[in-house]
Amino acid sequence: MREFFANICIICTFICMAAPAFRRRALSRRLPITWKIALGLEAGTLGVVLMAYSLHLSGDTITDLRHLPVIVIAAYVGAWASIPAACIIAGGRILMFGLSPTALWAAWHMLVIGVVSPWLAPRVRTMARRVFVLNLYALTEISYNLWMSVPDKHTLWPLLLLFWMLSL
Repeated sequence: MREFFANICIICTFICMAAPAFRRRALSRRLPITWKIALGLEAGTLGVVLMAYSLHLSGDTITDLRHLPVIVIAAYVGAWASIPAACIIAGGRILMFGLSPTALWAAWHMLVIGVVSPWLAPRVRTMARRVFVLNLYALTEISYNLWMSVPDKHTLWPLLLLFWMLSL
């Protein structure tokens, strides 16, 4: 539980630190490509920092809120930002916790989230609903990954419930 609390605190701190930079220029799909890529790199870095405070489930299976920067940047900016963010997080997952089938599977799912989210985003009209739908999609993808990776399903159900409640 404290790992999720740490993740929420890190996200809030990052938002407070990044907000002054966007007082004059709002996040949108009309930003120059270099800005979009830079925002993706920042979102990816935030995802890696969130992984440093992961909840270790079993073996090398971890969970945290690293998907949130990817879906938010996909909703606001698009693929030019979400794909670099997902690549950094996927690479960070392997570098931080070692190369294993679980790490490769988690990295793959993050890359899929980074590609599919900007494709889904324009199909939802309002921004609040867009982020909500992308979050539901990412949580489903992550839950499937955890279901396949964690052998003890009895301990997984309460964790998934908490994970969904904190992520939504």
